[in-house]
Order: sequence, then structure tokens, then C-alpha cells
Amino acid sequence: IVFWSMGNLGNAEWSEIAFIAPIIIVCGVLLVTQAKGLNAMMLGDVHALDLGMDVRKTRLFVLVISTIIVAAAVSFTGVIGFIGLVIPHILRILLGPDNRVIMPLSMFAGASFVLICDYLSRILIPTYGTLPIGVVTALIGAPVFIYLLIRKKKEVGWN
Repeated sequence: IVFWSMGNLGNAEWSEIAFIAPIIIVCGVLLVTQAKGLNAMMLGDVHALDLGMDVRKTRLFVLVISTIIVAAAVSFTGVIGFIGLVIPHILRILLGPDNRVIMPLSMFAGASFVLICDYLSRILIPTYGTLPIGVVTALIGAPVFIYLLIRKKKEVGWN
């Protein structure tokens, strides 16, 4: 149960990686091909339609491909929280809103962050074994996410 609720890379086998990697890579490339359309959708559906986009089709395609990636990753690692919330937002703050840049970098930075957190989960409490990786990502990700929420609140002017 802990494996599924907190995530773990400790049981990873190369045969599983060989099965899951092509799924995630192909779907990741398919998502990146939609970056220009997602940029148009950030302007709003009406503007995206004016630009000739099929908003409904793009939204459905991105949802299905994203669901496949998430299902593949979670079936392999269990739930590892905050990566998909924190990494893209930090990159968006640092690099701007262009999904053609943010999407591939989010994939690389998210994977790198997971590996760093996995390493930390293995060395933080060596005498008691490995912490679930989700604990480490939550300890790092939750404060960052709260900071991002407070920052956004100040930008928008909410009380």
C-alpha cells in the first residue's frame, strides 16, 4: 500500500523500464507537437477558434495522451506528488509561458527532480531503509507550491 500511496523507484527493473519508456517517450513527443495549439488556447477558446484551431479536438487529444503518460508512470512508480504541479510552474516563472519551451523542459526537469528526490530518499535515513519518494517530493514540493500560490495571490490582488 505504501508503494502506491507514496511512490517508490526502489523496485524498478530494467524490463519494466524497457516496456514503459517507449510509451512515455512517444506520448511525450505527441504532447510537444501540440504546444503551439496549447499556446493559442492560453488566449482563450474564442481566440484559438479564430486562429483556426479545433479546440475540442486538441483538448481531447491532450487529455487522452496525458492520461496515458500518467497511467504508465503511476503503474510503474506509484503516486509521486507535486512534480507535475511545481516543476512546470517554476519553469514558467523563469522562462515565460511558451509551451514549446516549457513542455520539453518540464519533462526533463521533472524526471531529473524525481531522480534527485529518489537519491535523497535513499540517503536521508540510511539506518531505517528507504523513505518513500513521495515523502521527499512532498517535503520539497509543498512549501514551493504554497509559495507559488501566495505569489499568484499577490499578482492577482486577492485579499
